[in-house]
Amino acid sequence: WSYMYDYPGKTGLWAISGTGAARFGYNYAIGTWYGYDSFGAAWQTLSNGGRSSNFVGGGTLTDIGGGWSFLYDYTNATGLWAISGSGAARFGYNYGSGKWSEYDPYFSTWQTLSNAGRSSRFVGNGALNDLGNGWSYRFIYSGDFGYWARSGSGAIRFGYNYGSGRWSEYDPYLSIWQTLSNAGRSSKFVGNGALNDLGNGWSFVYNYTGDTGVWAKNGSVTSRFEYNYSNGQWRNQGDFGGWALLGSIQVSSAFIGNGAWHDIKNGWAYQYASANDNGWWRNDVSGVTEYNYQYTVGQWWQYIGAWNPYGPPNSSAQFPG
Repeated sequence: WSYMYDYPGKTGLWAISGTGAARFGYNYAIGTWYGYDSFGAAWQTLSNGGRSSNFVGGGTLTDIGGGWSFLYDYTNATGLWAISGSGAARFGYNYGSGKWSEYDPYFSTWQTLSNAGRSSRFVGNGALNDLGNGWSYRFIYSGDFGYWARSGSGAIRFGYNYGSGRWSEYDPYLSIWQTLSNAGRSSKFVGNGALNDLGNGWSFVYNYTGDTGVWAKNGSVTSRFEYNYSNGQWRNQGDFGGWALLGSIQVSSAFIGNGAWHDIKNGWAYQYASANDNGWWRNDVSGVTEYNYQYTVGQWWQYIGAWNPYGPPNSSAQFPG
């Protein structure tokens, strides 16, 4: 390290020896640490006021106030933030690449959070921070919960509880969080465009361009359900015939394959039975379950006093009612 003292500002400045890259500053008058943001070309507040002048880049975990502790890894030019008290690692920032990471508490590894070239402004500061990859991120300290919103529109899509390891998705029509995964899942971003195992018998993939989420039953040859977060439209498909509309638009994003009855706002309610891979349609007026679809064989059934085949097998999931 190299050091320079700014007398008028009562501030000490630390830079990497050789490169001269500024890293940390300490204001002796107010006891506040700063980190230099080489991508934003500005100093970012690193600690609360009234903190010790013991060098924050010394390689040991230092309490910086505000519920956070900080450790600087000189070899990898990376700052690490952990929850004070528990010491649970949460965020990392590489000052060389400008890339943020988040620590995966269930896979015990670092997961990429942002694109490179991002500001060192602390991503866990409680504000919505643009990650440079089409997403913005906000961390809520009191709930140990991070959520992702689409950059530009600010539409909230996914949330992760670092304590329980559970993913949620934000319901755009009921304005509440809906459970997406079982507990104990990786913090690897569920909206990353890859197929992610939710630990509940389903896997999920999010398509950013279409703003749609697709659920595939683990072990099935085809995906079963798709939800469009922009217009609230569910679709379903069997092993034959491709995607078909499932109800009207502006329906809740509560997972339609969770085994409960769902109002699909077209005069019908829908229930999915995972055990036998069947869907059931109940008439809102009569309260009678009138249609059944077997997804794996593409067979519709209709109830008129008794269940009878409705059409041939290998039919699509397009609702005949």
